[in-house]
Amino acid sequence: SSFLLLSFSIILPYLIVDLKLCNRTKYTEPDVLARYGVLNFDTWVSTFGMIENNFELTAAGTFKINRRFVKFGNMQELMNMFKETWDIQTSNMLDLPVPEAEIITHKSPITEAQKAYTNELIQRASDIEGGFVKPWEDNMLRIVGENKKLSLDMRSLDSNKYTSEDSNKLRQVIQTVYDIYQGTNEQKGTQLIFSDMSVPLKYRNSQARNLDETLNSFSAYDEIKAELIKKGIPENEIRFIHEATDKTKTVMMQEMREGKIRILLGSTGKAGTGLNVQDKLVAVHHLDVPWRPSDVIQRNGRIIRQGNENEKVQIHYYITPGTMDSFLWQTQENKIKFTEQIMEGTSTSREMEEMETAIPTASQLKAAANGNPLQAEFMQIEMEIQGLERSRNRFYEEQARGQERVLKDKEKLPLAERLLEKQSTDIQTTKDTKDKPFELTLHFNDKDKVFTEADKKVDVGLALVGRINTSLAENTLQGNKELQHIASYRGFEIYHNPSVLANSNQEATEEHLFIKGQAQYSTLVSLDSPTGILTRLNNKIDEGIDRSMEATLKDISRIQSAIAQTEEDKAKLFPEEETYLTKKARHTELKDLLRQQKSDDVTAIRDVTDDFEIEM
Repeated sequence: SSFLLLSFSIILPYLIVDLKLCNRTKYTEPDVLARYGVLNFDTWVSTFGMIENNFELTAAGTFKINRRFVKFGNMQELMNMFKETWDIQTSNMLDLPVPEAEIITHKSPITEAQKAYTNELIQRASDIEGGFVKPWEDNMLRIVGENKKLSLDMRSLDSNKYTSEDSNKLRQVIQTVYDIYQGTNEQKGTQLIFSDMSVPLKYRNSQARNLDETLNSFSAYDEIKAELIKKGIPENEIRFIHEATDKTKTVMMQEMREGKIRILLGSTGKAGTGLNVQDKLVAVHHLDVPWRPSDVIQRNGRIIRQGNENEKVQIHYYITPGTMDSFLWQTQENKIKFTEQIMEGTSTSREMEEMETAIPTASQLKAAANGNPLQAEFMQIEMEIQGLERSRNRFYEEQARGQERVLKDKEKLPLAERLLEKQSTDIQTTKDTKDKPFELTLHFNDKDKVFTEADKKVDVGLALVGRINTSLAENTLQGNKELQHIASYRGFEIYHNPSVLANSNQEATEEHLFIKGQAQYSTLVSLDSPTGILTRLNNKIDEGIDRSMEATLKDISRIQSAIAQTEEDKAKLFPEEETYLTKKARHTELKDLLRQQKSDDVTAIRDVTDDFEIEM
């Protein structure tokens, strides 16, 4: 027999857990999918996830409705199935010689202009959730996009209405980059600056943009470069990744590795992958939150990489409190950690959201904007409880389904055990007849014909072909679809099923024969090979029955194990029950504290009003 070796490799393990997982496993383990009953895409999705209609942002800045996979369920079973043929090695498991990264978070004070616009976003979010606007008129995805722009720089929203005084983040970025530049002059330390919410003005027309951005004359890229040049950094040491073509990108990367280019600005799409510039890289700066958790790892993968000359490096995150920055960064971090746990097999959770950016609710937007830590914690815990409750419900639903399966398995077990007894008897028959003189009896409607050692095997085979053809003719002419008793051989009765048509996996001249002893077995025989029919019958009797018995033994063992496991699982509690109860208690506590705060605020307002009236 010839075998085809098929090998897959994925460099980024967090990308394993996505909808493509279904297609990957179809290539590598179709038999495993069939065993789990999820070979069909629809059954795979219904077993391991959920699909919803969502609005998505197009390259032109408009929105379209798209059906998207939003959640995975039964994660432990999914990963156990996946790992039957895949070997997973995460960065934590490999322990590669990469630099140690210091995480530095910069908080840029929110301005009055940003506060005012954020309040508008909160009102719009409330209108959306209240159903006062149509999804194509306004939606949470658009609000998140505008929040990212206002957090970066208000001029990203309207370069005519706002000035540099209406935002603080870029000034902080520019100063930090300049200080690192000065501090690493000796080794020619290089830096990467990432922003997905802006494009250099010179290269804006080469990309599909919406009308508002086309009319906007502000670019964070150009602003940063201009201000760094003002501080004394040579212009040729500051570059945009957008300048590089497919031909010149290699040259740009080499100049970055040599320290000739000290500062490179780019987007995740252009600089997040395929950019090997780690040699002298000392810092990466994240100006905004990318859309996907995978983008964060792609960005940081430029610096936390083998071949970096530095033992320690820095990763800078820039956050504007009072906007959605903190929520979005925390969501990305949680998803990355959770995916790593899934990959490493250290997570007990049964659910996982698809690796896209979470779209916040109006309440979460409001909680982030008002800066109340209790409110923010309340919203975070509420979201975690919802996830735990879904996992908890799934767990107990699966427990209930397990009990249903046990009832069916308990019905199957005695049937399988009786089948085993019959197969055992048939195996004894094969042993008893193996060395006896050849004898085969063909059965016709009016008489029998016996063949012995004296007959040539080819004549016996031709006679069998003739008898099978007679069976087929009777089926065609008389519509006889019942099993036809055509022969007796080695203590077994041979039947032909004339109504079974050739399927896609068998030749047109192949026919189904059934060998009946205490149990029943089937084999395919070719009418083009008369002597081959006897060979097939002997192989099935001498070896096939034994294989059938082995399969029955495995079935019995599997059923017994399944019954024992389900009975054991019946007494188990939800693995995260303690966490769930703790969070529920904290949720109630926070609810009371927030209610008390609200009451105190009302009392304070009344006191101020009373004092004012007295003074009047």
